[in-house]
Amino acid sequence: MSFHLIDIQNWRRREFYEHFMQEVVCSYSATVNLDITNLKKTKLYPAMI
Repeated sequence: MSFHLIDIQNWRRREFYEHFMQEVVCSYSATVNLDITNLKKTKLYPAMI
């Protein structure tokens, strides 16, 4: 894999790049199965932290 620098000033997709970098809040999330059987005597919120 090789990388090359992009001249942002002359890049034809500059508007899209700037839109997503400055105006759109991007995030991700994940869903997993979690066994909390051993936390029976612990409050849930402190255990999650």
